[in-house]
Amino acid sequence: MQALHSANALMRRCIANCLNGHQICLETVDYLLQRGVRRGDAAFLKLLEDCAEICELNADFLSRDSVLRRETSALCAKVCAEVAAECDRAQDGQIRALADACRSCVDSCHEMAEATADETVNA
Repeated sequence: MQALHSANALMRRCIANCLNGHQICLETVDYLLQRGVRRGDAAFLKLLEDCAEICELNADFLSRDSVLRRETSALCAKVCAEVAAECDRAQDGQIRALADACRSCVDSCHEMAEATADETVNA
């Protein structure tokens, strides 16, 4: 019973972090567009759009208990880690908040992918 409760708490935390990641990525795209996109920002904007999409997709897959949730969690962690790494040099508050949100998502998605792998092994 305790393991089930822990798994449910982990899944809820991961879904919440993914939805937060989705939202802050979209907010940051808007923020950057309002500031005026520079030539080098185009690739970063695309990465943010990819991150927003995979975060939303992973939250959906987790909510539905999809058999592919391990794979989407792993991919979500990878994309969020790329965004966080791109943000490391920024001093801007919005970009720092984005990096923090992405790191939270990376951590919970890694935990979710590992927990799902353990379920597969134990099944």
